[in-house]
Amino acid sequence: MNWITNAVLPKIKALVSTNDVPDNLWIKCKSCGQMIFHREFEQAHNCCSTCGHHAPLPPEARFAMTFDDSKFDIIPLTPVNDDPLKFRDSRRYADRLARTLAHVINILDPHAIVLGGGMSNIDALYDEVPSRWGAYVFSDSVATPLLRHKHGDTSGVRGAAWLWPAW
Repeated sequence: MNWITNAVLPKIKALVSTNDVPDNLWIKCKSCGQMIFHREFEQAHNCCSTCGHHAPLPPEARFAMTFDDSKFDIIPLTPVNDDPLKFRDSRRYADRLARTLAHVINILDPHAIVLGGGMSNIDALYDEVPSRWGAYVFSDSVATPLLRHKHGDTSGVRGAAWLWPAW
């Protein structure tokens, strides 16, 4: 290459070109690939006007659609008692769960155990089960914490779905 294309042309392009057009004016549909103007996309509530594909809607936008002028009442929830099912058995549920999780700790030695499902909403399990599993663990001490779910009590289903192979 010569000195014009290497030295002069980049200087001319730097003087002439302007970057006053933002990068986020157009949104590409992930389904059909159509380019959509960002205001039209937001007015359609993140829905493609060509194919009807729905992109994720931010929680703030969904709340604005659902509630009138952000007016809503917070409903107090009643606390769940320790045994909501009043299940009759020879052993308590916390003892059975502690014994089962002790087997998991003995075999896998996980970094943490996360509870899911409806019974994971019982607060007493998070104190009672770790205090009981020491009798069933082979080791002298257990460093594995028992954690509450972060994304809802059915988030294990979502995690299992991610493990399914994409066909």
